[in-house]
Amino acid sequence: MKDSQWTKFALGVIGSVLLLTAIFSFMEGQGALQPRTIGLIFFFGTVLLYAVVGVLSSARKVADYYVAGRDIPALYNGMAGAANWMSAASVIGMAGTIYMLGYDGLAYIMGWTGGYVLLALLIAPYVRKMRAYTVPDFMAARYGGNVARGVSVFSAVAMNIVYLIPQFMGVGMIASRFLGLPFEWGVFVALAVILLTTFSGGMRGVTWVSVAQYLIALTAYVVPLVLLSIRLTGSPIPWLSYGQALSEITAFEAANNMTSYIQPFTNMSMLNTLGLIFCLMVGTVGLPHVLTRFYTVKSVRESRISVGWCLLFIVLIYASAPAMAALVRNDIYQNLVGTPIADMPAWVESWGEQDMVTVNDVNNDGILAYEGLELHPDMIVTGAPEIANMPYTVSGLIGAGGMAAAVSTSLGLLMVLAAGVAHDIYKKMINPDASEGAVLFWSRAVLVVVAALCALAALSRPALIVAMVAWAFSIAAASFFPAIFLGIWWRRANATGAVAGMIVGLTVTITYIIISHFYGIQIFGILPVNAGLFGVPANFLVTYFVSMATEAPPEDIQDLVTELRYPRATREIGEGN
Repeated sequence: MKDSQWTKFALGVIGSVLLLTAIFSFMEGQGALQPRTIGLIFFFGTVLLYAVVGVLSSARKVADYYVAGRDIPALYNGMAGAANWMSAASVIGMAGTIYMLGYDGLAYIMGWTGGYVLLALLIAPYVRKMRAYTVPDFMAARYGGNVARGVSVFSAVAMNIVYLIPQFMGVGMIASRFLGLPFEWGVFVALAVILLTTFSGGMRGVTWVSVAQYLIALTAYVVPLVLLSIRLTGSPIPWLSYGQALSEITAFEAANNMTSYIQPFTNMSMLNTLGLIFCLMVGTVGLPHVLTRFYTVKSVRESRISVGWCLLFIVLIYASAPAMAALVRNDIYQNLVGTPIADMPAWVESWGEQDMVTVNDVNNDGILAYEGLELHPDMIVTGAPEIANMPYTVSGLIGAGGMAAAVSTSLGLLMVLAAGVAHDIYKKMINPDASEGAVLFWSRAVLVVVAALCALAALSRPALIVAMVAWAFSIAAASFFPAIFLGIWWRRANATGAVAGMIVGLTVTITYIIISHFYGIQIFGILPVNAGLFGVPANFLVTYFVSMATEAPPEDIQDLVTELRYPRATREIGEGN
């Protein structure tokens, strides 16, 4: 596809969303559209868009299915990468986490954006030079043999399942809110939506759909934020005006002897805050579905440019999350706290029915104190328009944006899982003579099975959306980052060391998540989201000592490592099939 066609597609998506939002707002104001109808239109309208785009861009070749034919422009690959990576945690959960943690919540933003800097400098151009379909392909070529490939697939499956579950939780919450369904039914609606948009298009279809989803998510986040800022501060530039909200928050908390929202290390220790930044940074570098995105561009140079665009598109939304959190918190302080509990606004009751809001009369005086109000962090963004008494159309728009982010990330994760089992296990290890049709069949079968299992797991809501995503980053950091980093930058790293390191890093990290989250056993007070603090060093140490204690890699592998370090070279390595 020509760049001009991509541009027309992007402008068409943004224009359509803005036009529909304006029309729905007007009709809602005139009483011509009911809130439930607006929610249905936003939900199913975006689903229909994703399904149509996925079908029209259906993959007909293996290269189209796994790497989109390697011809995606850097700008739009960056946009698709941002959508695949941001997830429900970014659009639905990020502002809520900052609302809950205050200054300490900024660690999520610093870690996730900082990871893309590492990716651009240390990994992406070098990985792209290895002309592979998947990260296990890269691992097999770098370390030799199928053992490294198999362990990579297992690690990717473990990480992706943990990452997928909160995406189903996010879409399930949105579906239940805007379709009036129980959360459990909302999760299965999420399953249908995700399978519908993934099944036919492969990576080419996922890229098209992801571009549309990013544009919808960006519009759905920024437009309500601007409207919220105008209503609460009188300024249409929330990224500047939320300083006023912070001043009012600080004054309110000082007058009521409350812990300061902007005081560092009040909700997380310095160790946990810095540890979280580290885990999210190196976890970003180790995410297989992020690395696979850089196989879809035309050249090594395009991969570096693509990372830059991706970081920019992520920052556009991440820079908005602190403003959203501060504006909502200030509105709660100024307009809800101190209100008679008998006169609570309608949104308190409606969100309370979904166990997202709890009100208690802690002072036994019939007046709401802040300590008596519990807001679930995952409802802050989707509930912001109702909290600020804005039209329901704005709520529907935010719901569409949150769903876009969750579905887009799910597409990328499922593609990596499908490729790992069908391409890296079935094609490369079990049946090398398998036809393209057989490989695609197994890939799609894996999509259905894994998606269904993740949907079932999401029903129990095992943790906050942001927390589960952070677990996935720790798993990626502890399993993939050392192996990929050393695979590029240390010639002496061998297959035995890399495999042993990945197994130990993965085992240590998952074990710590389980014992700390489910049994409350914490070492040095380190939170479950920082489990990678144990797994990453363990992986590095085991890889180093085992590699040094065993035979060095063959000369051809060491020569490959040397060549990988020169990403400007014109020759690409490998065949990707």
